[in-house]
Amino acid sequence: MEGIEFLHERNIAHMDMYHDQVVVASERHVAFHKEVQAGKAYIIDFDRSKYLKSGPGIQHAIDLPETYCKPPLGMTRFDPCSWDVYCTGILFNTVTKVSLLLGQCSSWTDSPVTDIYSERHIPWVVRRYIKWLVGNERGCTRICSCRPSARRARQS
Repeated sequence: MEGIEFLHERNIAHMDMYHDQVVVASERHVAFHKEVQAGKAYIIDFDRSKYLKSGPGIQHAIDLPETYCKPPLGMTRFDPCSWDVYCTGILFNTVTKVSLLLGQCSSWTDSPVTDIYSERHIPWVVRRYIKWLVGNERGCTRICSCRPSARRARQS
């Protein structure tokens, strides 16, 4: 969420946040890029990003580009900052579930995913935070108030 807040403070919306858009730097990355810190997460792939005329809480909805994350309610226009927060919530949900699966499996030949994964294994505070980020979409066509800003989400 820190990276999304950083972008939004500069009036940039990533517009395509999902699990393949975040890389955790390794020592190998540091060898090629001296400004990179091992163990730190980086947002990558800005080909769908938009520079916004207005910042979070001011920017009206824009047309969504084709993205990995599917828009709720079949929406085609979205407040771009709110869209980043929504997609980051979906990303957190995916990462949380995969982390739980990897922690529960001793090998990939264990029980099928449906047998070992359950919502109840996700701590309630994590479930609530993810739900808050994803929000309760009402189909806003202007400035969205269905979920927190990236700054507000980081303060919590």
